Parts: sequence; structure tokens; C-alpha cells
Amino acid sequence: MVHIFLLLTTLYLSVPESKAQSRDNIVITGNIDIYSNYIWRGMDMGHRPLIQPGLAASYKDFSLGYAGYYKMAGDGENEANFFLSQ
Repeated sequence: MVHIFLLLTTLYLSVPESKAQSRDNIVITGNIDIYSNYIWRGMDMGHRPLIQPGLAASYKDFSLGYAGYYKMAGDGENEANFFLSQ
């Protein structure tokens, strides 16, 4: 296991950083993931399907975004998180 970690670390550090995108453009990314079961930190949060959408907008060194999860069936709480990072 230690050998795999060292190999992956070496490969990661040897790849040069890509500067393909201009830093002056606004970049918008999004995703939608569908899961049959939600496990958070090893705890089973219910045997129900859920959707995890995410959306982020980046400009220079700042990112503003949203991530959450919504149960497709059954009772319980949904989650919505907003973030701003540099």
C-alpha cells in the first residue's frame, strides 16, 4: 500500500500544471449524480435513491457554487450547501 501511495505521489508531482484556460474568463461547471443509497462517513443514511446536483462558477482565483442532495423517495431532509472559495 505504501508503494502505491509513493508511486501515485511521484506521478502527481511530476506532471506539469496546465495553463490551458485563460484566467480572465468565467468558467461554469456542473454535475448531476444519481445514487441508489447514501452513505456519509460510514453511516447508512437510508436505502433510498437520491440526486446530488452541483454547480460552480469560477473567475480568476474565486469560485462560487452550490452542492446538495435530494431524496427521490421517502421522508427525510434534503441538503443544500453554498460555497465561496479562493
